[in-house]
Amino acid sequence: AAIFCRTRDPPSQPFCCSSRLVANFHEMEDSEERDAVLRMRHSAEAETGDGDAMGCGSKRPSGGGAQHLRQVRFRQEEQERKEEMLRDKQSVLEHGRHPYGVQPMGNMYASATPSIRPGLGWFGLLGDQAVLDLLEMLDAQQLGLLTCCSRVLYVFCHHDEVWRSLVLRLFGGQFEFKRSWKDTLGYAVRKAQYIPHLPREIAGVYSDLLFQPWLCSSMGICHEWLERSNIPRRSNLSVQEFIDEFEAPNRPVIITDAMSDWPAMHKWTKEALLSKYGAVTFAAGSVDMRLDAFCRYSDAVQEERPLYLFDKNFTTKCPDLAEDYWIPAYFTHDLFSVLGTERPDWRWLIIGPARSGSAFHVDPNQTSAWNAVITGRKKWIMWPPHYHPPGVWPSEDGSTTTSNASITEWFLNWYPQTQTEAVRPLECVQEA
Repeated sequence: AAIFCRTRDPPSQPFCCSSRLVANFHEMEDSEERDAVLRMRHSAEAETGDGDAMGCGSKRPSGGGAQHLRQVRFRQEEQERKEEMLRDKQSVLEHGRHPYGVQPMGNMYASATPSIRPGLGWFGLLGDQAVLDLLEMLDAQQLGLLTCCSRVLYVFCHHDEVWRSLVLRLFGGQFEFKRSWKDTLGYAVRKAQYIPHLPREIAGVYSDLLFQPWLCSSMGICHEWLERSNIPRRSNLSVQEFIDEFEAPNRPVIITDAMSDWPAMHKWTKEALLSKYGAVTFAAGSVDMRLDAFCRYSDAVQEERPLYLFDKNFTTKCPDLAEDYWIPAYFTHDLFSVLGTERPDWRWLIIGPARSGSAFHVDPNQTSAWNAVITGRKKWIMWPPHYHPPGVWPSEDGSTTTSNASITEWFLNWYPQTQTEAVRPLECVQEA
């Protein structure tokens, strides 16, 4: 649970992404890539005299040699990190397979099993995303009929995001999550008569679009990027020090003792909130859900893009919550207050399971904000206004951003690149 508030306008606003316990990285797909990494590492070791230390039989580089040596050592460290991530991914793939046998597209070129994509028929003329977009327009009966047409359509029609779209379209937030979104729909419609679906593995289905969500939801958390933190943590910070060191230069900071006297810190437990507000409906993405139903969903779900409770009217729905916290002294100078009843949305209650969070964005109205974590952990990563993060495309005027990747997918595919670019991100893990 967290409180999120916006206050004054800064001179500029960074790109920002936040997430709760985002999953692990994407690593190399096959043994060929692993061999390439090992060759690169051996080459780097050769460049440094097989790992000998400076002054132990090797000549001290002159001129630009020192910089070259640092680059070689950096490449060595980078390859070691990649090898560690590869071991993590290999562990996932050894202990679990995609429930429908889907493999990444790259595996098709080294596999003896041919692709069964021709079984899509005329759908095969479309890309995978277009096929899924069409399937999301169908109802449950039509999807069931299509699963009988071919093995590859069986796999496409059981993609969990297709059934999630159908559940939310039919029931909004009035559902009880049951293991998968197809089972959720089945139990909602047939109740006790429903027989849980048992996935069947199909050989010859190669699709990054179908494989990636499963991979993102199955892998654990890479400690490497969770441990990276270059945002200062301060306590006993005076208001003037905050203004001089952080507000004026527009720099983020974690203030570790700003909430120590809040009643929310001991009153906002999951059990206490459910006992008092379990029947209250909150906004969760595109739907409204009761808090008790949302918590049951959060406990059971394991998906790439989980629903994220983000409610701007929580103090109206639950007035007592407003008495459990107050604005820290650092943020009492609020320029929005001059707008009275015309002020834009400015505070939210946020609750989410692992891998939930906001995508990359520029904060609305170019505002500054403060965020207080009551329980759990939240990863933050941000860039200065003039820089565009890899995998993120800003609009022409810079007011909005676009990224097709989920939070987890972005970390899998783009995060390693951020550690080698000229402009490094500011990042940290905020925790209660």
